[in-house]
Amino acid sequence: MQLVEIMTLDPCRCIGCGKGNTPDGDTGQIGPFIDLQVEMGWNDHAYFCIDCGVKVGAMAGMITEDEAKDQRRQIRRLEVELHAKETELDGTKRRLRGTQKRLLSVE
Repeated sequence: MQLVEIMTLDPCRCIGCGKGNTPDGDTGQIGPFIDLQVEMGWNDHAYFCIDCGVKVGAMAGMITEDEAKDQRRQIRRLEVELHAKETELDGTKRRLRGTQKRLLSVE
């Protein structure tokens, strides 16, 4: 399988929804499409539009792009929290070492 910008082999339509090489009404973008690189019937080639490909992926248990974005945001938030905790821990360690040195010098 491979990702292509336009379908070049007949029939140039998605096997899921029938979408062809027509520009999107909002963006004017045509593809991308997933070329399954298989022939069906009499030399008919199989393509999925990206929307149908995402649906197939979701049915197979893959996450959607929105879910991936949410997870990336959550990871970034957790990285920031972890950095703050590590910084706090480093400060506590420095204070502890200073206290330890003062205690040892008093003995």
